[in-house]
Amino acid sequence: MIKKFFLWLLVGLPYAYAAEEGKGFDEARRMGAIPVVPKESFEDLGRRVGGATFSSSLFRERSTGDHWIGKSPLVMGGEGPDKEATESAVCREMIASHVYGYFGIKVPETVMSKQLTTNTGLDDCDGHEVMHSMSRFMEGYHDYQDQEGFTTFKASLDPTEGPIILKDGNRYRVEGLGRIAAIATWVHDIDFMGGSARNTGYRLTRRGGETIAEAIMIDPGESFTDPRIAPYPTPRQIQLCTGGSDDNRLVAFEQLCPPDSGPHREFIETLHRILGTEERTIVQFFTRKNAEYFVSRDPRSAPGLTKQLMERKEELARHYAGELTTIPRPLHVPYYAIGFEADYAQFLGLNLIYKPNPESDEGKTETLLSSLANPLARVLPLPEGFDSYFILQTGYKTKKIPANAGKLEIWFTPRFMLDDTAPWRGIMGGSPYGIFWTWGDEDVQDNNFNYLGTITGSYSLWDRWNEAMDFEPSVRRRLRSSLPRIALFKLTQLYM
Repeated sequence: MIKKFFLWLLVGLPYAYAAEEGKGFDEARRMGAIPVVPKESFEDLGRRVGGATFSSSLFRERSTGDHWIGKSPLVMGGEGPDKEATESAVCREMIASHVYGYFGIKVPETVMSKQLTTNTGLDDCDGHEVMHSMSRFMEGYHDYQDQEGFTTFKASLDPTEGPIILKDGNRYRVEGLGRIAAIATWVHDIDFMGGSARNTGYRLTRRGGETIAEAIMIDPGESFTDPRIAPYPTPRQIQLCTGGSDDNRLVAFEQLCPPDSGPHREFIETLHRILGTEERTIVQFFTRKNAEYFVSRDPRSAPGLTKQLMERKEELARHYAGELTTIPRPLHVPYYAIGFEADYAQFLGLNLIYKPNPESDEGKTETLLSSLANPLARVLPLPEGFDSYFILQTGYKTKKIPANAGKLEIWFTPRFMLDDTAPWRGIMGGSPYGIFWTWGDEDVQDNNFNYLGTITGSYSLWDRWNEAMDFEPSVRRRLRSSLPRIALFKLTQLYM
């Protein structure tokens, strides 16, 4: 007979730690190859979408029915399309999009695919098979200019808050534009807003009980501009777009990111992360598989592009030395948790406490989540023998795991790990954490799961599981004698 035990989870103790050597390098390496998919994967619906890109259309993904936006700059040569230059421009934008995403900016899922040019407005330019960037359509997306009373980006800035969105009679603060501006300044993205404010957009979303406008980067195509061709602006000036006068193209840092504003802190905290990025991490951006579509055709090559970004780091450290001193460096977080630092720190405070006797501390052991290697997306330790019945894991289920056959899977899931397509994200609402139960014999496509939307209060997980689970009775009986009681506490509620 298996000896009963109690396992407690304590969630909410903030825990900051220094960046581990090589962590950013490992994260960049895990980004993998730049995806290139066959032409047959998409069907052109023939409807041009907004923007100034030469070839542009709405596509349908044949396997899923999802809508994607395909576009190509279609670089023309002396005797028709310059296909290599077009591939280079598309790949350049792909690499830049991944750099923005690496530092926590919301970007659409994007792949490269050869498609026929379309909707160019010129008969001799349609129908050429060239490389396109294909971006999954994002529900609720708006171009930045899509707001009430908009004239120009600079005119829309608030003197004390910086970027704001006026939409449907409401005023929303913008989250993420300070981070975008810092990255654009570093990678010399000289058109990150665009003259018509359509290269960056937003989506209204709930964040901590408040509706905010989340900034989204959709067109970083002018990133990695060679400063020998287009020089950097004067210190503490940020370039918004190409063309026009300096007054239209440039904005002062203090105007875009007013002192004590959210964008001001975003910019400086992101700059801290940029300055802490190792050279070998930057190299990974330019040496991944398929990056050669751009890198091998640029005279700077991977070493030159890396050198440009390393030298720019040093310049920005001097330009913003005062702010970098007054605003502390944030804790190191995985790139997918940037923007959710408080939630990440709180999640690291999860503590596993094993007590053979719930009435005594004799034999008690504790395991702090932050003490484990790779605390996200891992199996949590259990006393010997109990992993025959269930598995405790952080992260979320993406496929059937053969080792979990016949076991109950209990997932502790931070919301920031879920992308927009993850089925669990929508049901969590605005909650930063959730608990999910799945059955190890089932694939994720079966979509059979139960959940608690958030980890709060003090509950016996066994009691809540018993109420929520919808497994067949034979499974319920088989697990009843061995499932531990798991009580949940939020330390911040006890000690604040």
